[in-house]
Amino acid sequence: MQIPQRLGIEAKDACVLINPADQKALTLILTDLAGRELLSKKVEQFSEKIILETGQIPSGTYFVQTWQQGKMVATGMFLKI
Repeated sequence: MQIPQRLGIEAKDACVLINPADQKALTLILTDLAGRELLSKKVEQFSEKIILETGQIPSGTYFVQTWQQGKMVATGMFLKI
């Protein structure tokens, strides 16, 4: 999983680039540094870019976890300024 800098999307949103080994459904979970879940998005239709609408969360450091079939398969971190 890659969390790139802006890719021509709304400044309030985060874009996650994903290249799953298989096309099974996955869930992206956004947490803060304390581990509180702030956002969850289930993905069943795949594309390389998945937009997480982060406009309502405050500035800070966050983790994005990718879960598939009950297992965490990837994690990434980003800074919202």
